[in-house]
Amino acid sequence: MTLICRIVTDWVEKEVIEPVDKWVDELRKQCEQYPWWDPRGLVCWFIVVSVRVTSYITKTVTMPVNKLVCYAISVVTSYALMPIGWLIDEIAQTTNVQGTILTWLRSCSEAVLTDKLPATKGGVYNYFYTCECCDDFTHEISFLAEDDKEAYKYARKRCAEECANPS
Repeated sequence: MTLICRIVTDWVEKEVIEPVDKWVDELRKQCEQYPWWDPRGLVCWFIVVSVRVTSYITKTVTMPVNKLVCYAISVVTSYALMPIGWLIDEIAQTTNVQGTILTWLRSCSEAVLTDKLPATKGGVYNYFYTCECCDDFTHEISFLAEDDKEAYKYARKRCAEECANPS
C-alpha cells in the first residue's frame, strides 16, 4: 500500500527582544578632557566603563517550519470503498459512484489562494488558486466569485476534481 505524503511549509512569526547597550556619551566626552595621567580622568573612565544604558529592541522574525503530512487514511478508505462503488455502478449502470469516491478521496489536495483581483463588474473578484494535489502535482485555476468564503468552497471542489482527473 502506498502512503501519500507531502511537505507542508508553515510560516511562524516570533517576537525576539534584543538588548542594545549604549554608553553614556556625555560622560565619555567629559572624560576625554582630562589628561591620561590625571586621577580624575581615571575615575571618570572607570565610571564610563561601569555605567551603561541598556535598551531593548523588539524584532519580529518570520521562520519557515516544514512538516511532513501523510494521507494514509485516504488510501485505506479507497481500498474499502472502491469495490462498493464498482458494485453500485454495475447494478445501476447510470451512476458514477467510483468517480465520486475517487474525487472525494483525492480531495486531500490543498487550494492555495495566489491572487485576488477586482473584476470589471462591481463586487465580483477574479480569484486565482493553485491546487496542490496529494501526488505532488499542481494545477492553476481561476474563476469569478463574490466573496472569499464562496470562492474557497468552489476552489476546494475544483481542486478535488482536478487532482482526481489529472490531465
